[in-house]
Amino acid sequence: RPRDGGKPIMRYIVEKKETMSNRWARVTREPIYPDTQYKVTDLLEGCEYEFRVSAENEIGVGDPSPPSKPIFAKDPIVKPSPPINPEAVDYTKSTVDLSWLPPRHDGKGKILGYLVEFQKVGDEEWKKANQTPDSCPDTHFKVTGLTEGNTYKFRVMAVNQAGASDPAYVRDPV
Repeated sequence: RPRDGGKPIMRYIVEKKETMSNRWARVTREPIYPDTQYKVTDLLEGCEYEFRVSAENEIGVGDPSPPSKPIFAKDPIVKPSPPINPEAVDYTKSTVDLSWLPPRHDGKGKILGYLVEFQKVGDEEWKKANQTPDSCPDTHFKVTGLTEGNTYKFRVMAVNQAGASDPAYVRDPV
């Protein structure tokens, strides 16, 4: 909790500067309060910035915080779109080979891999066929450990740094 110097804080002042510059500039003239987060816009992609915050009350503006770590401005990464057209391409008594195409949109982040899940028809619960996306870096996966005689549904999610996409479903149970 910030120290208010005995009087209530009226607003926060967020400033930015390019790392190599000495000049700090306010990011907005709008009052920032009571929020303690602010989305800074109008940054130049590829430039490196530092930020600091001051609090203001009726007495005046307090000392600024230490500057943030330098950070490069870049488009934010969002979750990717689902993989395209997942399908079962082969199966045995206890395995199913799945294949799909990469998502149309990577969310501006590298696709780290895919999560594959299966569900026995009639069950509510989806089970993980792999635990982490890096265990499925390519657009195919062999689901193992299935029980002979059961029918299963399958779904696949693409994963980037922002998280997992919505699932794409194999159309027909296997």
